[in-house]
Amino acid sequence: MADIKKREEITNSLLELITSTKEILVIISPYIQLSSEFKKAISALDKNITILIAFRSKDIKEKTFDFLHNLPNAILFGNDFLHTKCFMNESTAIITSQNLYDYSMKNNFELAVEFKNKIDPKNFYDIKKESFFILERSRCLTEQNLKYHLHDGKVAHCSSCATNIFPIMYEESYGYGIWRKEHLCQTCISDFEQYEKENNEVEIFKRYGQKCALCGENNDNQIQLAMGIAPICTKCNNKMVSPIDKKKIGKYN
Repeated sequence: MADIKKREEITNSLLELITSTKEILVIISPYIQLSSEFKKAISALDKNITILIAFRSKDIKEKTFDFLHNLPNAILFGNDFLHTKCFMNESTAIITSQNLYDYSMKNNFELAVEFKNKIDPKNFYDIKKESFFILERSRCLTEQNLKYHLHDGKVAHCSSCATNIFPIMYEESYGYGIWRKEHLCQTCISDFEQYEKENNEVEIFKRYGQKCALCGENNDNQIQLAMGIAPICTKCNNKMVSPIDKKKIGKYN
């Protein structure tokens, strides 16, 4: 059952969520301006905790970005289409109208809904799945941290340019099914949308599926190129097993 939070309750609940994190902290907030209290709470987290933070990169202040970027266990994502405000760890998820922004916390009228994994596992899972979907479709701003925290091949590459990477939370979504524009980074998506209107599916895939989404090398899988399915090269494809048998990845379960 969800718990409704109002005004000052939201700030207290967000602080409690952050300080109680044991494994992974997800912060999705278009606008971020941290008070000293929130900076202290985030900085005090154990360095083995992975922190995933998404925001509108064009709107964040340099001072705030520098603070987040200097966190050794943080992976930052930029998404200028972001509107969702979601905060979660391994046990609690909060969906709210409030940004992680000091002015908003002190002056705005906001509402929030809190879900506990033990009490409402279905809604908790759905929020987690959608949150990771947003992160996967955002641009990673801290590539080295991403590679460090998401080892063992858990990094996806843009299937067109292979230069922008993002975390794979559910690997089977990249190995099976029809190719779609979500296999592209945001830079290539803008070009893709016009090309999609003027060309058929085969031509689209040949142009935008030329790189393997798992290793970033050239996609030599001629069967996939001909059928227009997910852009995975032969080498990576041979390593994969049916998603029915493959467990979801690590701490993102």
